[in-house]
Amino acid sequence: MRRARGYFALWKVAALAALLVPAALALSADTKPPLSLFFETQFPYFYEGDPLAVAMTVKNISDGTVDNSKGLDLLAGMQVEDARGAKLKKSETAGILVTQPKALEKSAFFGRVLSLTEIFPGLQKAGNYKLSWKGEGAEANSIILHIVEPYDPKMNYRVKFETEFGNFVIDLNKEAAPRHVRNFVDLVREGFYNGNQFHRVIPGQAVIGGSPTGDPAAGSGYNLDPELSEIPTDAGTMLQVRNKETGGMDSGAHIMILGIAKPELRGKVSVLGKVVEGMDTIKTLCQVPVVQTRGAAAGAAARPVKPLLIKKVTVTEVPAAEKPAGKN
Repeated sequence: MRRARGYFALWKVAALAALLVPAALALSADTKPPLSLFFETQFPYFYEGDPLAVAMTVKNISDGTVDNSKGLDLLAGMQVEDARGAKLKKSETAGILVTQPKALEKSAFFGRVLSLTEIFPGLQKAGNYKLSWKGEGAEANSIILHIVEPYDPKMNYRVKFETEFGNFVIDLNKEAAPRHVRNFVDLVREGFYNGNQFHRVIPGQAVIGGSPTGDPAAGSGYNLDPELSEIPTDAGTMLQVRNKETGGMDSGAHIMILGIAKPELRGKVSVLGKVVEGMDTIKTLCQVPVVQTRGAAAGAAARPVKPLLIKKVTVTEVPAAEKPAGKN
């Protein structure tokens, strides 16, 4: 009987411990560091070889004053990885990133703009890189850095779209819309359109793409001033579009490709180029079933019944001696 009571006592201790351990773990998991380290960039992408500026901000997100007398080891905790997950080496001459205050009152912050190419000399080649920080005393976000090949205004450019309905090729017209074409080439090289979609269809007339989520309000995060021209808006013309979010400006990423001629658009849109191969694919995309919004006007842009994925978009340089289609 004494042994049985002993076992019962041990069982109660074990049961109590089993209840307390998860509670302690939950409490520990809910305890967040008092400081937040935040990275951000001003531009969506950078050219190879250009200075890569990233703003770093450390802020007190707690309800009281934080003792920072030891300081955060900002340099040691910072890391950059390439698309394969390989970590880039830091410069041997990299020193203290910023002078830190000994204490931070509630909502106080400090920081500076970092030149990442000075800290990570290998951050020079085109590609996508992940910047993050890990250390004690703070939690940090991570950002993707897009580095693309420099745009050469002396070159002509051609892009190839790969879709589940087939491929098509467009010659870009930098004379008609130089800023738009440069922006489009940069986005393609960044990989913005890979895995993107044609999120709206004007039945039998055109397809509209450039929203990474399918929402017409989503895009590149910036807009462009229009570059209007008198280029004919024939079948196969690719142009930049506007919507209620952009107002009188052009979306930074949304494009429309015409399946038929739309002469009423001439002089009112920014023309990016024209299809030179795969016009049959464009006509097929324009014929996919759509979900019409109740009360929408006949022929209005509508969401396709299933996502029209853009598998991949690639850009190639065309010798200046060749004259891309769509030029007058």
